[in-house]
Amino acid sequence: MEGGDLETLKTKPLSQIKRPFLMDGSVTVMFKKRWKKRYLVWKNSYIIFFDKNSQNEKPKDVIELKGTTTMNVEYDAKEKKNVVKFKSDPDEFWVLADETVPFLEMGFQAFKNGLEVKEKERIKIEEEEKIKIEAIKQKEEEVSKVEEVKKKMNDFLSTCKKMDKYQLEKLLKLLGKNNSEYYFYTIMEEATKQWDDADFIKFGYQQMCDEDLDDFASFIGGKEIFDDQIHLLLGTDDEGIIHAADLILRIAKEFKVEWSELVKGVFVAFTCWGFNSSDKRLRVFLSILTAPFTPDEVFAFLSFYKDYEVDCGLSDWGELSEDIQSIFLVVSKNWTKEETEHFCEMAQKCWGWQNDVICRMKTLLLDKNFN
Repeated sequence: MEGGDLETLKTKPLSQIKRPFLMDGSVTVMFKKRWKKRYLVWKNSYIIFFDKNSQNEKPKDVIELKGTTTMNVEYDAKEKKNVVKFKSDPDEFWVLADETVPFLEMGFQAFKNGLEVKEKERIKIEEEEKIKIEAIKQKEEEVSKVEEVKKKMNDFLSTCKKMDKYQLEKLLKLLGKNNSEYYFYTIMEEATKQWDDADFIKFGYQQMCDEDLDDFASFIGGKEIFDDQIHLLLGTDDEGIIHAADLILRIAKEFKVEWSELVKGVFVAFTCWGFNSSDKRLRVFLSILTAPFTPDEVFAFLSFYKDYEVDCGLSDWGELSEDIQSIFLVVSKNWTKEETEHFCEMAQKCWGWQNDVICRMKTLLLDKNFN
């Protein structure tokens, strides 16, 4: 959890609120006309108060700062100290802060700067989205209706004995650049229907993609410009997913693809094909892909992918959900007991998970695979 929303933060112990903080430290705070000792953590737009600096401590109060939030420093004659007053509707709180005034001011300025950056990013994203929509509209005006494209394509295919690279390029030229880009996967699904693995390797991987596994991953699967439906040339059912994994492994073996390049190509595939840890298709794919991997290679692969999903906010692997458990079971199904224990030891050393999570994972794998 990087920042978290308000309700999530209220339930998380201090140990799960990850750095960087704008600031943290002990302060004296006034809530509802009463001064209280608190440990303060300022994370993004949230100020979180704990009773004490303890890893398992749950928040006592969480204040969300907004664009309208104000901060003023005043001298309090009664307390004989400077008081920093925060006003964030509907919350107001004071901090006795002689020594911490500079840090609070720095944190507030960083918060305001962050709002400005987010606003600029929002405007930039909106402008880019407008440009993208306009480009799509313009392209739609330049492309034929799908029925017309399919008719041209079927007429061509009916006279074509073998769809090799030359014939495929001839078809794309016949349909035109705009139509070919706009209906790429619709065209490829028909054009490659008669291809076997050797054809996909020769015409797809070697000739169309210049032996680039990243390009090949996006060649055999992705979505059209105009919709979000995923197209997979080998099929979207379990059989098609298994076929895709087998084909990628075959290419990696025959062309001596470096392990790092294989992993990169697979990550591109997951992105293009819309796979993630909550998707059953990913587990089907991994059951084939990781079969020849050593436990060390599986650990490295899952480390990269785990970090990717956490960074993208797709899944918190450290919570060990049922989907994540299923992934661990799939990739470890052929391991020995010693290999399984070795994998769990590496996870404990490198992933920074709580001991109870590692114990749950270890128990799960040993019970399912060896009992």
